[in-house]
Amino acid sequence: STFSSISLYSCIMSSSASIPITTLSNNDTLDWKRHASSAFLAGDELVECVPSFSTDMPLELLSVVKLGPLRAGIPVSMPLWLALLLEKRNLANISSPTWLSVDNLKAVLEWEQTRETFSPALPYYWQPLARHLGKDEA
Repeated sequence: STFSSISLYSCIMSSSASIPITTLSNNDTLDWKRHASSAFLAGDELVECVPSFSTDMPLELLSVVKLGPLRAGIPVSMPLWLALLLEKRNLANISSPTWLSVDNLKAVLEWEQTRETFSPALPYYWQPLARHLGKDEA
């Protein structure tokens, strides 16, 4: 199906339920403000997403210069917040990033156990990204 930029925008903005960022357990030792801000900032990280609809015109978003035009079945990089919104409405599927594969995570663990630095194989906001992307996997 084909959406116009205006109908897609109104579809996104008319969402009555917001997407939860994450929930903290009682045993979580993270400072909640730092946790919330990193989860918020992770929303602008680009993820690969496969839309199930097409648009004729590009979408102009504040966080990216221009997105699209979108084609159904063709992967595109978009901000996490938009990908989650579209996935929630069954308008897209988020592709699992390569850094989240079991083999890569084992390599990261080995790297960090043998060195005193963090592995460069993970994005800066890897924790909130993994929470968002892995919530349906668990």
